[in-house]
Amino acid sequence: MDSDLLPYTIERSQFTAAQITTITNSMRKIEQQTGNCIRFVERINHLTWIRISVGTGGRENNFNRYSTTEVDTLQKAYDFSMIDC
Repeated sequence: MDSDLLPYTIERSQFTAAQITTITNSMRKIEQQTGNCIRFVERINHLTWIRISVGTGGRENNFNRYSTTEVDTLQKAYDFSMIDC
């Protein structure tokens, strides 16, 4: 998979046509504003993809920077290599 491609599916039964248009227009805007560094493609047979649906669930990542003291206080390892400085 190309690193700039972001495969997606939209649960079309959960959205109106206007909402789907808003979602896809927003994707195009992100592509334009990133100079196509991010490109959304509908999922065909990709192994990983995002699913756009109504409801709870999903995954959220925290990319806030913490000091060593804060990380130790949280008692959780922090992956500093994920941050591109």
